[in-house]
Amino acid sequence: MHHEDRRGRDYLWRKHLNYADLESREMIKIITGESTGGLKPSFLGNALERRRAVKERIWPLLPGRWALRFFYMYVLKLGFLDGAAGLDMCLFMTRYELEITRKLKLLKKNR
Repeated sequence: MHHEDRRGRDYLWRKHLNYADLESREMIKIITGESTGGLKPSFLGNALERRRAVKERIWPLLPGRWALRFFYMYVLKLGFLDGAAGLDMCLFMTRYELEITRKLKLLKKNR
């Protein structure tokens, strides 16, 4: 199957900026201790509970999340095997992570 989306990168980036805004709002709820839903974070639970525990308790506290995201996607998930497209995608997601961090700082400042 071959899919060509003609809307372009600008459309995709605007969409991800909206996602970054939503993600930063969720992270500020986690940091302030507000309720985040029915799934309880647990490092000893099932895969979803462990993922939620990392996302809520570890990820917001890490410095340089963008660099960790790049390393994870490009090296650990073998993005380098995809050539220029893999690098482009990893850089795109790195920028997305930077936008989340920027928006999170703005939300913290405005609180």
